[in-house]
Amino acid sequence: MAEDVTRAAVEEEEAKFLDDWAVKGGGSVSGEYSMIKAAGILKMVDEEKVMMESLLCLRRAGANIILTYFAVEAATVLAGAK
Repeated sequence: MAEDVTRAAVEEEEAKFLDDWAVKGGGSVSGEYSMIKAAGILKMVDEEKVMMESLLCLRRAGANIILTYFAVEAATVLAGAK
């Protein structure tokens, strides 16, 4: 007979598995990119600040690698060139 598997047990095993990975990635989708760009063009938001905040949120969530359409712009900001 199969063991009774609870959701908590599965989540615990999943957490242990994920902790063993050296790279935890995150990313933003094209819709998010488009909305930030459009709001920036319309001067509704400071595009650079919103872009960096959206990427920082991924970092705070635990991502140590981020895939984004903002890659070149973010690298430029982080390098200090504008």
